[in-house]
Amino acid sequence: RAVMFAKMRQRTAPFRRGAGALAACAGAIASAARSCAGPNRDGVAVSAEMTKSPSRSPTSESTRSAPASDLGSPGHLRNQEMLATLVNQQKTRFPEILEELRREGRKTGHWIWWACPTELPGACDPIGSYVTKDTASQLFGSESEDEWRQVLETLAGLMDDRGKSVLPRIDHGRIYYFLEFWEGVPDKPQWMEVVLERFNRFDWDP
Repeated sequence: RAVMFAKMRQRTAPFRRGAGALAACAGAIASAARSCAGPNRDGVAVSAEMTKSPSRSPTSESTRSAPASDLGSPGHLRNQEMLATLVNQQKTRFPEILEELRREGRKTGHWIWWACPTELPGACDPIGSYVTKDTASQLFGSESEDEWRQVLETLAGLMDDRGKSVLPRIDHGRIYYFLEFWEGVPDKPQWMEVVLERFNRFDWDP
């Protein structure tokens, strides 16, 4: 019996070693998972799986107001600061831009980013302005809304008379994405709906 027992231990030794290795591996995985847990942007510890975000395009973001938990986040504050910068730029520059359009009958300066803001800053925009789904509607009722409206309506009137050539070809892509973005912004005032409709009478190449 002793001999048979010894032989049986020899035969089962590989299986017992394998079971031990599996147990060690499971322990290592559990330890790694715990070490991957870390604080999120609000300082709350979360697991690696919880910190994963599903991939999505910018246009898939919710059009609702930012959740209260996001109001103090760096991203939210940065977007609000950019909105204030854009409003100031519109308020400051649009009077001279309006004068340019009336004098020249077309766009000759470099300012399309402030009149037709989108989610992406223009490559040559000196202030790097942009809006988001949450901040865009705040332009309505802002200090610069009247000036913004005058510039857009003047552009639409010039295009009614002379066609889209009143805008340089390099700006046509900006108009395309401006229309695409703002058509998805809810609760627009009637004047903006009319401006978008007038701009949409023309084909704009992205």
